[in-house]
Amino acid sequence: ILTVLLSGSLGDAIMKILPGVSFAVVIFSRLPQIAKNQRQRSTGQLSIFTYILYMGGAAVRVFTSITDKAGAVMIAGYIISVSMNTTIFMQIVMFGSGDSKGTKKAAKAKAKPKGAPKRVQKAKDSDSDSDDDDVDETPSKVVRRRRA
Repeated sequence: ILTVLLSGSLGDAIMKILPGVSFAVVIFSRLPQIAKNQRQRSTGQLSIFTYILYMGGAAVRVFTSITDKAGAVMIAGYIISVSMNTTIFMQIVMFGSGDSKGTKKAAKAKAKPKGAPKRVQKAKDSDSDSDDDDVDETPSKVVRRRRA
């Protein structure tokens, strides 16, 4: 593929369209992320530093594309990239990174013990004249109760 691109056999029209294809990839990679962040009201593990670098890099590309008269497709693509990265950056600032609400609910559900504690009947000691002792076993502690 690289040899075909570098050979010049594709023509100017196709070479002008190819940057637009890369910007379509940027759009279709960022839009689902933006929608997911908005739905969950969280950005998960996204790094604010990474998106600062993305925004800065794309802004520099806009500036250099304008000064080098690169063309409307290139400039529009980099402006779209800046706006998408700025949107995700603002979501990180507004929602904060970390666990989403769905993840917190799942963690709470795992922490709660399920069902009633198991009841184990203790064997009678031959020395003991007491009634049966029942033991409630829970993950955190063992509670002993006497039956009357």
